[in-house]
Amino acid sequence: MNKTTFFTGVPCKYGHVAPRERGRNKTGGRCKACEKDWQAGEKDKASIARHRAAKRGAVPPWYNETHMAAEEAIFAEAKRLEAVTGEKHDVDHIIPLQGVNVCGWHVPWNLRAITASENRAKGNRYDPDDISSVYSFKR
Repeated sequence: MNKTTFFTGVPCKYGHVAPRERGRNKTGGRCKACEKDWQAGEKDKASIARHRAAKRGAVPPWYNETHMAAEEAIFAEAKRLEAVTGEKHDVDHIIPLQGVNVCGWHVPWNLRAITASENRAKGNRYDPDDISSVYSFKR
């Protein structure tokens, strides 16, 4: 236990008897076991990213299952690179979805797996010299 967790011995609503995070409300915080279960279910990051992009209007109407499979392969590649190198990898939009001067689509040929530090350094900027990698995807 540390200052951010406490133990009541009382099961959460899902039956876990585990430490809880200190919350802002009277009932305490989240059960650590529930949080671990939630993180294990977060493996489908491609569908989460697609959902967020759709809310922004960045998924084109002609996006289909072939595109989804290619997108999921890119997310799997990022996960593989992370396992091999031990360094966190993100899936980057080459042309940002909400850039300053340009806005891109959430499509496989606009995605690439790069290190998290490179992705954070890039931010919402777009390098037009990098345009060749956008069109390397075969439809």
